[in-house]
Amino acid sequence: HNGNIGISSVSIISNRAYNNGGFGWFGGKLYTFNIFDFSSFRDYADGNGGCSYIYSSDDYGGVYVRGFNVTKAFASLGGALFLVGKGNSLYFQDSKFINNTAEFSGGAIAIRMICNSVTFYTVLMENNVAG
Repeated sequence: HNGNIGISSVSIISNRAYNNGGFGWFGGKLYTFNIFDFSSFRDYADGNGGCSYIYSSDDYGGVYVRGFNVTKAFASLGGALFLVGKGNSLYFQDSKFINNTAEFSGGAIAIRMICNSVTFYTVLMENNVAG
């Protein structure tokens, strides 16, 4: 995908992927990836990103997350969220990551992204476990 992706006002329950991203795998040359008012419960990925796997290859783009609430997700890496690639910024605001599990690393979030700035603003991470 070239350009922008936006997800808003979404609730998902009990999704499973036998590879990456229990709910969704999003990627490509993304300029912006916006997630607003998103709730996820009990998502599972055998690979990475229990709820979502996000890949960005745009040097100038960013991932902007507000109101992202993930509970009881499971994955090998990044229990709730796996971010990979490159971008200008990662921004998380008013979000909750509760009781997520990663088999190896990143109980709540695994970030393997080259970027200029990472911001967490009023984010609650509670009872997340890795390895």
